Formats: sequence, C-alpha cells, structure tokens
Amino acid sequence: MRKAVLILIAMMVLQLFTAPAIAAMDLPQPDRNFYCLDQADMLSEESENAIINTSKNLQQKTSAQIVVVTVPTIGEDLVLEDYSLELFRQWGIGDKEKNNGVLLLIAQKERKSRIEVGYGLEGVLPDGKTGRIQDENLIPYFKNGQYDAGIINTYNALLKEVSQEYDIPYQPASGGQKPSPQKDENEISWPAIIFILIILYIIYRKTRGRGSSGRGPGGSGGGGYFGGGGYSGGGGFGGGGSFGGGGSAGGGGSSRGW
Repeated sequence: MRKAVLILIAMMVLQLFTAPAIAAMDLPQPDRNFYCLDQADMLSEESENAIINTSKNLQQKTSAQIVVVTVPTIGEDLVLEDYSLELFRQWGIGDKEKNNGVLLLIAQKERKSRIEVGYGLEGVLPDGKTGRIQDENLIPYFKNGQYDAGIINTYNALLKEVSQEYDIPYQPASGGQKPSPQKDENEISWPAIIFILIILYIIYRKTRGRGSSGRGPGGSGGGGYFGGGGYSGGGGFGGGGSFGGGGSAGGGGSSRGW
C-alpha cells in the first residue's frame, strides 16, 4: 500500500513538471490529408501527394499509418523528443488497438529529425534501425540541401519495413526530386579536367624544348605553373481525409541532426 502511494505521488510530481512544457507546445493540427503536413515547405507537391496516397493505401491494407510532418521550428526551449511524442499522441497515429503508427518529424530551424514509433512497431523499427535509416537516407541528402529527396527516401525506407512486417508488396512512393547525394563515379569534375590539361601542357613544353634548336644555354625550362597543390573534387493532391486511429507511442525511435 505504501509503495503504491509513493508511486502515485511520484507520478503527480512528474505531471506537475511536464504539464507546463506540454501546454507551451504549439503543435500543428492535422489537415484533411493527415498523412503529410509540410509547414516548412521542404517537399514538392508531387512528393506530398505520393506520401499521402501511399500512406492511405498502406492504412487500408494493414491499418498501419506512416505520417510525415515538417515544421519551421518546434519553439524555444523545447525538446524535440517531447514535441514529437506529444504530437504523435495528439494526432493518434496508428490503430488504437495495434498502436502501429510511425511519425517522421523534421524541425527545420533546429536542423533535427526524429522517427517516432508506436508501441506495436517497436520490434520492427527498434531505435538502432530508425537511427540507421536516417543516417543512410536522410542526413546525406539534407547536408546537400536536398530535403525532398531525403524525406521521400526515408519515408520509403520506413514503408519497406512496415510492408515486410505485414507481408504486403513494397510499393515505394515516387517523389518529385531524387538526385543522388553522391557524385556519379563516371563523372569527371572540372578541376580534374583542368589539372590534366596543365600536366599535358607542361609535358608538351618539356618535350618541345628538348627537340628544338637555336636556343640559348639552358634550353627551355619546365615552367613553374603550380607547386604540388592538389585539388578537391566538388561534392559536387491526393485523396486522404482519414485521420489517426487513436494509436499511441512510448518514446521509441531516434533523433538525428544535420
């Protein structure tokens, strides 16, 4: 009995500390499309529609929901993990009984992303895997300013895992911008071309000097155009209208910064 009272008191104290922070959150409200809310304007219209339609199809087949939300900022002195969890719960992402929702949240000003996972999918998308998904599919693109590609690729990686869990065909969303964050291996950069031309010119000068006559003592020099300095190749409306099923999450997932 005493232990139960102590636990109850501890929960009440914790609520006193967390309630003001939750009240201070300016959480976005879902619109009629629900599955994609791009307040930070990081997605093309084509990608938004692809996410909405693909998530709607997934929900109809499995009851699972994958939602993408971008916000300009989460607000001053707020923690991304708290913001994401509260948004997930208020929207009720996923089925109420299965808790099979996934949220991809992007905070533009804070330069942070988070994948929040419902209780029912934590075995499919453990923290480590959601971290790797962002490391491989989101961060490389975001560092190059390719937000549309990073979001659509991350969404598809999540979609693939959920599709496999429910044993349905994986049908990725087709976005509007999918450039690779890496340079094409067959592409030759302009610095490389210039470097090669300079080397060829120097060789030509040396060869021409050795074969010519009528020059003064010392012949022709090699021409000091540059001294050993290398170069670096440059890095070079769909339907919807359905809302959350009342799902919840307990903080499972991972966060990243770019």
